Amino acid sequence: MYPIKKGSKPQVFVVLGRGGAGKTEVSSFYAKKYGLSVIPLAQYIRSLANAGDTQGKKGLREIKAGEYFDGLPFLKRYVQENPGIVQRGFILDGFPRRLGDVKPFEDFLREQGFELGRIIHFQVTPQISGKRQSQRKRETPKTIKARQQSFEEKEAQVLAQYKKRKMVSVLETNPNRRVSVGKRELSIRNRNFLQHHAAKMRKIVKTRQAPKKWAARK
Repeated sequence: MYPIKKGSKPQVFVVLGRGGAGKTEVSSFYAKKYGLSVIPLAQYIRSLANAGDTQGKKGLREIKAGEYFDGLPFLKRYVQENPGIVQRGFILDGFPRRLGDVKPFEDFLREQGFELGRIIHFQVTPQISGKRQSQRKRETPKTIKARQQSFEEKEAQVLAQYKKRKMVSVLETNPNRRVSVGKRELSIRNRNFLQHHAAKMRKIVKTRQAPKKWAARK
């Protein structure tokens, strides 16, 4: 089970990055292996939309168009509906995505008794991002282009602000010899890809959770 130090608050780890960086796949794999819950906002919105929820349908339309969507109402709703799942902290996939989201998001975490632990930037080149997204059946060139533009205009600014606060850890998910077979890149759903990047993610989370003296020595 995921540990919480005595006297500390449950921590929230945010994963951000371009489409196709492997955020949802790696975070979900990590959560199952190490016991820290994950909130994949886009998947949650899809499940609401499929159930006929009006708010979910609106959010899904924006996602499909590659547009910005306000994730905070959905986060609040998820936390309210699943108190037992998130009480030990969680990984948040894909929010906040613009500068205007940062303060309301952090205010909400404080109100709920959480602490923002770390922003994990799943870093991938625009070329690899576009290639991976194009392999998804539901994606179109127009949507991929809009999503790339949204990242560069909005999400990159969020990452830049958190970097100034020294809260960002980079997890590069470009192809490398450990996640490739010859010249062929492994799918981001391949178990070797997931294990490799989940292990890197584990180091980030463990360092953040470690006692200050130990972390300083590392």
